[in-house]
Amino acid sequence: MRIGGNYLIVDGLYFKNCDGTTIGNIVEFRSSGTAYANHCRLTNCAFVDCNPTSAATNYIWVAIYGTYNRIDHCYTTGQNHNGPTVCVVRDVPDANFAEIDSNYFENRPNLGVNGGETVKIGSGPNSLFNSSTVVEYNLFDKCNGEIETVSNKSCENIIRYNTFTNNQGTICLRQGRRCQVYGNFFLGNGVSSTGGVRVHGDDHKIFNNYFSGLGGNDTRSALSIEDGYNTSDTSTSAHYFKVRRLLVANNTFVNNAYNINIGIQGDTLSVVPPDSVTFADNVILGVIGVTQSPLITQTDTATNSFWISNMYYESALGISPAPSGWTKKDPLLSLQADGFYRPAANSPLINAATGTYSFLTTDMDGQTRDSKPDIGADEVSTSAITIRAVTSSDVGPKNLKVILAISPETRVPTEKDFALEQNYPNPFNPTTIIRYSVSTSRHIVLQVVNVLGEEVAKLVNEVKSPGSYSVEFNPAEYGLTSGVYFYRLIAGSIQVTNKMIYIR
Repeated sequence: MRIGGNYLIVDGLYFKNCDGTTIGNIVEFRSSGTAYANHCRLTNCAFVDCNPTSAATNYIWVAIYGTYNRIDHCYTTGQNHNGPTVCVVRDVPDANFAEIDSNYFENRPNLGVNGGETVKIGSGPNSLFNSSTVVEYNLFDKCNGEIETVSNKSCENIIRYNTFTNNQGTICLRQGRRCQVYGNFFLGNGVSSTGGVRVHGDDHKIFNNYFSGLGGNDTRSALSIEDGYNTSDTSTSAHYFKVRRLLVANNTFVNNAYNINIGIQGDTLSVVPPDSVTFADNVILGVIGVTQSPLITQTDTATNSFWISNMYYESALGISPAPSGWTKKDPLLSLQADGFYRPAANSPLINAATGTYSFLTTDMDGQTRDSKPDIGADEVSTSAITIRAVTSSDVGPKNLKVILAISPETRVPTEKDFALEQNYPNPFNPTTIIRYSVSTSRHIVLQVVNVLGEEVAKLVNEVKSPGSYSVEFNPAEYGLTSGVYFYRLIAGSIQVTNKMIYIR
C-alpha cells in the first residue's frame, strides 16, 4: 500500500502474510519516487507475519517518507527477515517531524545479522541532518532482531515514555547528535542479553529512565557509552561517532547484571574514549544479596568526566578510588505493589539531587520535581501519576483480539494460543495462584526464575490438553527469600513471562 498525498488517514487495515518484495516495502508514505506524503496517518492497523520466502530479503514493513506523518496504535509481530519494521527515511532537506506512538511491537526473532531493527530513524550518510522524530508510549516486547531495537541515525530525535520488556537489544544512538532519551522503562525480567541504551555521538541527554532486571553485558549493558573513531569523517554509515558532551542524569538502575559500561569498542577502529560526560543524580542498586561484577565497567577511561551527587550500593563501584561524586550508601529503595523500586520515606535519595537542569522538571511518573529534587528517576510525590509503564492493553489497535482470532486449524501455534494470567494475589505471602490456559495440545513447562534468569522452581513439566489450569506456588518450599520473581510458560519456542512479588 502507498499513502500519497496530504492529510490522509488510513485506519483499520489487517496485513497478514503479505510479501513486500514487489514494491520494496509493505506500506510507504509516498505515491512514487519523491512524491512523499505529508501530515498523513496510519492508525489502528495490524501487521502479522509479513515475510518473504528468504530471510535475507530486505524490505520495510512501514516506510515513513515526507514530513509530519504519524503511525499510531498499530501492531506488528513475527517479522523474521532483513530490514526494519518501521523506518523513518531521512533523505530530504527538511526534517521529518514524524510521530511513532502507542504501537505494540512484539516477537521479532534474532535475525543473526545486522538489519533487524524494530524502529530505525535515518541512515548513516544523512545522520548529521535533523529528523526531529518523536518515538513515545510504545511497547516493545521480545523485539530481538538485533542489538539495535531502536536505531537512531539522525539528529534531534526524542525517544520517551516507551516500555521495553524482554528485548535482547537496546535503544542505540548509533549516529546523530542532540537526541534525548527519557522517561523509558527497561524491564529485562532476568532474560539474558536484554539491554538498555547504547551511546555514540555528541550532545545527547539521557535522563529519568528506569533500568531493571536487564541481563545483558558489554554493549548490551543497561547503559553502554562507547569509544568512537579518530576521524572527523561523518559520511560513512559504518563509523562509530565519538561521544562528547553527554549528560546522564536522574536515572535509576536496579537489579541489572551490568549497569554502566564506559569505553567499550564497537570495532577495532573505535579508539577514542568518551569525553566530557556528566553523571548527575543517578542511583545504582546492585542485585540484592548477590555478589556480582562492578556496577561501572571502565573498558576505556573517559576523559573530562564529571560526577555529581550519584549514589550506589550492594556491589563495588568499579572505579577506584571512587570519585567524590559517587557515594556508597543504602538508597533504601523499597519494592512497591506496582513492581517498581521506589524511595522509602526515610531514603537518603530524597531532596539530595544537586544538578540543576531547566528541562528536567518532572520524574518518570510525570510528577513535578520540587525545589529540592530527589536522586534517581522517581521523585517522591503525592500528586497524580500521569506516566506509567505501557502494557499491551494500552497500545495497538482497539480490535486487536478480534483480528487475531484466526481458526487454529489454519496456522502454526503462536504465543496467542497460550494465556498466562497475572498471579493472584500479587504481591503475596505465603502463597499465590498461577493460572494459565492452552488451546492446542503441547508439552508445557511452567517455571519460576529469579532476576538473573536462573530457574528456582519448576511447577509444570508435562503434555497438557486444551483447557485452563491453575497451580499454587509456595516459595518457602523452595527456600526462596522475598523479592521479585518471574514465572514463564514455555511451549517449544514460545515463551510467555509475567512478574510476581514475594513479600515476607
